[in-house]
Amino acid sequence: MAPAANPKIPYPALNAQPRILGINISSVVIHSGDTVRGNVTTTSNVSNVDVHISEWAMPLPHPRPGYFEGSGVIPQLPFFVKGNYTLQVIARTAGGQSVERDIPISVR
Repeated sequence: MAPAANPKIPYPALNAQPRILGINISSVVIHSGDTVRGNVTTTSNVSNVDVHISEWAMPLPHPRPGYFEGSGVIPQLPFFVKGNYTLQVIARTAGGQSVERDIPISVR
C-alpha cells in the first residue's frame, strides 16, 4: 500500500476544483482488532481529507502536498453495528471547495 516513490501531483490554481487521484485502503472487509491503513492522493490544492463512516469521522494527516495517510485499530464492536457501510472520503481546499469518493466497506 506504499505510494509511488515520486507520484506526479498536479499543481492547479488554488481556486481550482480539488480532485482525488487515488485511494488505497488495506482492507474493505474489517473486523474488530484489525489495523486499517490507508492513503489518499489528491491535487496539491487540497488542504485536508476526512474519512467518514456513518457518524464517525477522522481527519487524515497531511505529510506532503497532495498526499494524506492514516491508520487505526478497529475496536471491539457490538454485533448490532456490524454490516455494510459507505466509507466517504472527502477532500477540501482551503477555500471550501470539496470532492467526495465513496467506497463500500463491510464491518464483520
